[in-house]
Amino acid sequence: MPARAQARRDNSPVSLSSATVRRVTYRLLNAGPIPIWYIEEGHKPDRTDEPMMALYRNLPPVNGRRWIAFRGVPIDRLNSVFLNGVDVNPTDDPIFCGDEEKAFEYARPESGVDGPGLMYALHGGYLERSFRTLPAEASPEQIAEVQITYPHRYDDPYDDLYFSRLSDQNNTVYEAAWHCHVG
Repeated sequence: MPARAQARRDNSPVSLSSATVRRVTYRLLNAGPIPIWYIEEGHKPDRTDEPMMALYRNLPPVNGRRWIAFRGVPIDRLNSVFLNGVDVNPTDDPIFCGDEEKAFEYARPESGVDGPGLMYALHGGYLERSFRTLPAEASPEQIAEVQITYPHRYDDPYDDLYFSRLSDQNNTVYEAAWHCHVG
């Protein structure tokens, strides 16, 4: 066995002179009841960063779900998030949510502009999808019931009946991937 490999296996120091190390600095602004972190350095947060791991580790199930939906918006919506828990009004309007990378992408003043942004986490147990599907053979009563909350009907690529809260939906696949609303 080469001496270099043996040295690493024995926990001896390894030089990082040629390694690239990603650095993200988190500064805790508020510890409770909801932790608020300021992320410095402009690097994307990662699921392996300690504050992110703590979110996942300490997340209790709600409505049988244990997932986190991240949302990224301009920093000027911070006041609404503090007051309402979400940046839209009314608070049950559809929102785009995703993983931390997608949220970080949208957490900027405007597209293509650098500057502070806001990325926040929502417990998936409190979210509902912004659409519903029914089998093509659904009864008129089932359709009427779904259309109370999801009034807009669109063509579905899988030949189901597709209903949405979005009035201008033109990409049902995109909606399925990213849209939610606070239930």
